[in-house]
Amino acid sequence: MPPLPETTPDPADLRRRAAYKRKSALAFGIATICILFILETQSAHRIQPHPASPFIWAALGLVAAGGIGCGLWWRRKAAGRA
Repeated sequence: MPPLPETTPDPADLRRRAAYKRKSALAFGIATICILFILETQSAHRIQPHPASPFIWAALGLVAAGGIGCGLWWRRKAAGRA
């Protein structure tokens, strides 16, 4: 079996993958911050309850879920599997 020819990666492809990696890291960071805010507001809710707390948790949860979903999607695209 002959060896496979060596190819140089396309610079545009490398830049696109790096951009997807950066977007993925940002999305996971936003999701992490939202999860930490949820934990903090739950702790504050025990001390001083507020009727709007469940709505805050829902909004933060939606943003966190969206961040995780986008992060996974962009990480997959950065790996070249999408």
